[in-house]
Amino acid sequence: AKSSSMFNDPTLEIQELTALIKSDIDALSLAVSELQALQNFESSDRDLSKDSIVHSTTICDDLKSRLMGTTKQFKDVLTARTE
Repeated sequence: AKSSSMFNDPTLEIQELTALIKSDIDALSLAVSELQALQNFESSDRDLSKDSIVHSTTICDDLKSRLMGTTKQFKDVLTARTE
């Protein structure tokens, strides 16, 4: 009888993909941090309108939130796989 587990994937391939995804998440996290630092620096510019500052802050917060959500989903998948 053939196993029908949804996690019936080759372990080595999963480990390689997991490492790639973790690396991508780390790179995205760094990019969001750098973007937020740039946004904070730009916010100190008196020539920017309040709307522009609010908009850029909202974008940074949204990107950070989405990345956190994706990271949590990824960790949940890894946890489910080990159970």
